[in-house]
This record gives sequence, C-alpha cells and structure tokens, in this order.
Amino acid sequence: MTACLSPPAGWTCTPATYGDGHQCECGCGVPDPDCADSRAASCDDCLAQGSCATGLCPSSILADDNAHCGVPARWACPVSSWGDGVCDCGCGVVDVDCPDASAAACQNCDQSSCAPFTCGTIQPDDSAHCTAPPFQWQCSPRLYGDGSRCDCGCGAVDPDCASQAVSACDRCDDPGSCSVPVCPGLIDPAANAHCQVPPSPPGWTCGPGTYGDGNACDCGCGVPDVDCRTSDPSICARCLECGGDGKCAGTIDTTDPTQCAPPPAGWTCSAAAYRNIACDCGCGLPDPMCQGIHVLYVCENFPVDGCSGGKKAHVDPSENSRCLVSVPAGWTCDRSYYDDGLCDCGCGAPDLDCGAGDCAP
Repeated sequence: MTACLSPPAGWTCTPATYGDGHQCECGCGVPDPDCADSRAASCDDCLAQGSCATGLCPSSILADDNAHCGVPARWACPVSSWGDGVCDCGCGVVDVDCPDASAAACQNCDQSSCAPFTCGTIQPDDSAHCTAPPFQWQCSPRLYGDGSRCDCGCGAVDPDCASQAVSACDRCDDPGSCSVPVCPGLIDPAANAHCQVPPSPPGWTCGPGTYGDGNACDCGCGVPDVDCRTSDPSICARCLECGGDGKCAGTIDTTDPTQCAPPPAGWTCSAAAYRNIACDCGCGLPDPMCQGIHVLYVCENFPVDGCSGGKKAHVDPSENSRCLVSVPAGWTCDRSYYDDGLCDCGCGAPDLDCGAGDCAP
C-alpha cells in the first residue's frame, strides 16, 4: 500500500493531488513532487482546482517556477486574459496562448487598447502590437513604438517601454502627456500610461481635483498649477475663480497668472462679486454676467458693499449698476441698516428712516 503525502503549508490545490504519483500539478503555490523539475514545460495539469492558472498548460505558469503564475511586465491587457486559452492580441506581448506571433493566429482583440473592436489593425508579423497608435494615445503618433524611447503619460502604453512601471519611462512630459513635469512627474508608478492627481498645495483656491489633473492649465488659483508648462498667461486654459464662466481672457493678472485681475476702476462691490456667475447690481459698473442688459429684472444679487446697501428697491430700474437711493459715503454703521425702516443714529450720516428730532440727545 502506498502512503499519501500530506501537502505542505501553501499548497492551494486539492490535497490528494500533491505527490499522488500520477501527474505534475502546477500553479498550486508549492512545487509538486511529481514534477520532474521546476519548469513550466514539466507541467501535466494547470487546471487543478485551486491552481492560479486560467487555461491549459503552460497558461500563466511561470517558465522557471511552475508552482506560481505571473504575467509579463509589458502585458497591457487584463491580467486574467494572459494564458486563458484564447490568443489575445494587441496586448504588448505575444500571448502565451498564441501558436505564433502572426496576426492570423489572433482569436480575440477585444481586450486590447489599440484594436478593441477588430483585429484588422494588428501588425501582420507581431500580434503584440498594432500598426497605428490606439485611440487612447494622446501624444504625437510618431512617438508610439518608434523604437527610440519609452514615452509615458500618453493614455496608452508605449511598446518601447520595458514595463508599465514609471521606472521604464524615458520621457514623461511630451506634448499631450498628462504629466507636464519631467519624469517621474505625475506618472502613476504602476501604470505609466496614466497620471495620478497630486494633492493640492497650500494656497490653492480652485477646489479639489483641479490641481495637476492633466486636463487644463488652471490660472488664478493662488499658486501655479503643475499642468502649466510656463508662466505665460497665454497658456491659461481655465480660470475657475477669476471668470464666472471659467474663461481666462481679461480675468487674470497678466503679470502674475496665479492671481485674478482686479475689477475695473469704478466697481464698488467686492472682487468676488465681479467674478461670480451671478448678475450683481448696484456696483457702480455693469456686471459682465448681466450680459449687457441694464434693466432691473436681470439682477440676481444686490451686494451690501454696493451703493444699494443690499436693497433691491434702491437700484435704478433702468440702469442696474446705479442706485436711486445710495448709502452715503460717510455712513459708518452696517450698510444694510440704511433706509431699512428703523432709524439709526450716530452713523456718520443721516438715516432716511429718521424724522426731525428722532436722534435728538
């Protein structure tokens, strides 16, 4: 009678298959004594229950360690598609399931970024790559697989990259890359086709998720955006704080693009009121957000610091930047108290609410 071997700790397949004298089980976390050596070529069974492999041998079994599975560093398709029994193409490495590297052997290209709907763009003699950059590629087409350097942050993995790690990158700041700084820049350490949004630095005023988002050079945000290639205001693409509609033209300080331009001379309300998306009235000058309409009905806000003291009734119905009743220049109390229905005394100027003798000592 033959005694069964008890599997050691780490064996992930059915216990009875360990050293059963029948076949070499692979991908089970621990070498099977039935295997002639540790090579994948020695495997008889890669689909035992509990194996890490997903297809017939050699599947995803490591070439020199048949107890474990692995995926090549340059594999750009889902990990589960490597060694699953289907010849996947356009994935950066010739699939172990493909009998050769020809496009004719391809069975599936749906997992690929460069040929997601058809295998027609796969290179005839190199099924790992396509004849043109994938649609996700945002950098110059001539940089894709040019054989000279690994370009990163371009939306798709460059075939010239030895792996998807940022350490493989030769350049991270190509035009079109999500990273403006040089390598490692903002490149995702484990997926060099993409970037990671960094935390906003102290002083950033444009809201979370906008700093270093790779989408636009944000200006007027208090500190420079890492997405801006220079400090030239002409490259500013988005001014969320300075322009009510996000536009930068005329809204940022041309000498310091991190700051908003001051309101024009004659604007008596706050700078924030001039920049917001509401039509503010009673501020001495027409608000651009009123879109050239001067009558009262378009007004949304009546800032207290304007001539109206915050009261709609004080604004001129035919010229909403001016007031029919203005808070006096010498008024020292809360501006909203002026002409509010209560007589306020000692405020530096007479209140319209006060009659003769109301403020007598």
